[in-house]
Amino acid sequence: MKKKFVFVFAFALILLMSCNNNEAVKLSDFEKTTISHRKVLLKELGPKFLENLNKTLYKAALKGEITAYKNDSLTESSKFTLEELEKLGGYEEVIQYAPDPEYPNYLIDSVIFNDFRLSDITGHEVSEIWAYDSEKNIYYGEINAFALRFVLTAAGIELNDQALFFVDFDDLFDIFSKEDVEKIKQIISRSLPKKVSDY
Repeated sequence: MKKKFVFVFAFALILLMSCNNNEAVKLSDFEKTTISHRKVLLKELGPKFLENLNKTLYKAALKGEITAYKNDSLTESSKFTLEELEKLGGYEEVIQYAPDPEYPNYLIDSVIFNDFRLSDITGHEVSEIWAYDSEKNIYYGEINAFALRFVLTAAGIELNDQALFFVDFDDLFDIFSKEDVEKIKQIISRSLPKKVSDY
């Protein structure tokens, strides 16, 4: 398991990457922590990179090569089963058809299942854990989870986009090169809000 990517910022426009004496920051050392979500735009990585990112991550989850979660708690109870993943993102739709061509007005309702398609992916989302150091007036944060976003369809109607599934951000190292994951990290860090109230 790779070390969590930790980023830090302060209200006084002071950017710090570690505690005194270069000691690693541990969010568990702080009493108050909160989890925030935000969409991230990775378009600058290019369509080919994003296509590979989406395809590889989705197929790795279906094959059980990476653990997919229902939410960003990343707990054992929130894990998707492989059976659940196979139907995830798909939707049922009621159609009418004429079983007998000689009676085209005699229609029967039938329920079909539309499988999830990679083209349904609309973007990406990160979950971040934040902790506040009241003594130094500094917020420390680390990337907790990463998600593919898609448009949810119900009864044939497209609803708002949402997370398809979450994965532990560190698990991306298991299916992508370190260089590619670092590229994603850089974009996420550059898109940090200027202040906590921006969330």
